[in-house]
Amino acid sequence: MRRGAAAKGFYFCYYAAMAALLPSLVLLYGELGFSGERIGTLTALLPLMLMTGTFGMGVLADLVGRRRALLVGLHLGATLGVLGLTQSAAYGPLALFVALFALCFGPLAPLVDSTVLAALGEHKERYGRYRVWGVVGWGLAAPSVGALTERYGLPVAFWVTAGLLLACLVMGALLPLERSEGGLRRALAARELLSARWGVFLALVFAGGLALAVCSNYVYLYLAALGASRTVVGLSLSVATLSELPFTLLGGLLLRRSAAPALLVGALALLGVRLLLYPVGGAVPWVLTVQLLHGATFSVIWIAGVAYADALAPPRLKVTAQGLFSAVMMGLGGAAGGLVGGVLYGSVGPAATFTLVGAGALALSGVLFWVVQRQGVASGTVPRERERRQGEPAEQDERP
Repeated sequence: MRRGAAAKGFYFCYYAAMAALLPSLVLLYGELGFSGERIGTLTALLPLMLMTGTFGMGVLADLVGRRRALLVGLHLGATLGVLGLTQSAAYGPLALFVALFALCFGPLAPLVDSTVLAALGEHKERYGRYRVWGVVGWGLAAPSVGALTERYGLPVAFWVTAGLLLACLVMGALLPLERSEGGLRRALAARELLSARWGVFLALVFAGGLALAVCSNYVYLYLAALGASRTVVGLSLSVATLSELPFTLLGGLLLRRSAAPALLVGALALLGVRLLLYPVGGAVPWVLTVQLLHGATFSVIWIAGVAYADALAPPRLKVTAQGLFSAVMMGLGGAAGGLVGGVLYGSVGPAATFTLVGAGALALSGVLFWVVQRQGVASGTVPRERERRQGEPAEQDERP
């Protein structure tokens, strides 16, 4: 019971810390007067370092096996990075502390995820009962921290984040952290995942990650430019987060009715529409309304991506396949979206940025739809993938 509460508390504080920090980072860059190019570089640095830290620290955890000591060190490093941001106004030191935070923060959730899944044993389908507390933490923290920064200034967001990270440390220390087996062998065998179907799949999730990064990062600057308060900026994040709930709950139904590649293409097309809609209204209420499309885009891409990665992966590479999917979408795609968005935002402004990226996402979804159809008709990939998913319910239960 105590360990279950600790896991729920960890997810709540971890995702609340993300909700407190992410909008504040972009606003901090704007307040310091950085150019669009520098904002784009800093925005791209975060997912790249998150990806590097997740893979690097995962290998280290498998090598040394001292997961509890690693968890403590990562928490302290992430907290130091956040506190350093409150003392930095120059570009160089700020980039250094962003990198330190991301390198240490990224591996925390995978370490706890593996512990929770191992503790659940044959009941891995109950994982969502713990992870849902992350959605609750995110949804509550975003408007709360926004209101605090509105009253006390932007630095309070970083102090709140540091406090939440220390709370994460306490919760994580109560979990039965154990050494995993075979992680290095699976990572070294990742080259077996290279195939034409994997190429199309990764192209889809990379494009989705890029477009989502433009939505997630630059909508806050756009809202600020429209005159939104910091409380409203935090509210926009809560609206997006809460919109995930119905699609997360209905994920199994969506996968039973449609093949995962079709869902990915459809979500990418809807992402394009979402981006095109942002500048249409030119007002804060309109942008908040468009944020409701987040669940139909991000959640569907994530659910379909997890399912399709599992279906395509060889039996001994299931975990590696999930890591590759996450790295390409959140790491490479997120970094590319931050960089491209920053360059466009600084040169052509927010409306043109959303329009250009949205049009590109729509066009690419059309091309990838044609490719997916060719693959499905020529090789039977899509029908076989659906049959395989229906025939392996036990493996599907193991996915978060």
